[in-house]
Amino acid sequence: MLQLPQITTKQEEEMFLSTVAKNVKEIRSSKGITQLEAALGIGMASQGSYANMENCSKDKRFNTIHLFKLSKLFGVDIREFFVLPEVLAPSSFLNHKIEINFVEEDEFDSPYDTNFKKSKETKS
Repeated sequence: MLQLPQITTKQEEEMFLSTVAKNVKEIRSSKGITQLEAALGIGMASQGSYANMENCSKDKRFNTIHLFKLSKLFGVDIREFFVLPEVLAPSSFLNHKIEINFVEEDEFDSPYDTNFKKSKETKS
């Protein structure tokens, strides 16, 4: 069975999401746009929901459509939302070794694993 590598940690993912939200907030503020104006500008009905996304509260996060609309509203390149601190920059991942491990065929114990074994045999 294929064991997928862990590419990021939960902490790195949270830092990434909060960095994107922080960048959105800083750009919005620098443009003199209120949270309510931004919320209405991207089609949200309330400032409260927008504020939760900007502050990463209540597990609310910006999705790609939100970010696309905000980039248009703010008149900025969408990539500006993804400027990361050095600790999260992709170059910090270059020295990480990714390992993919396969389980031996005799370790299969489910019908799905058997199907995988059959498809593996037909590809050989």
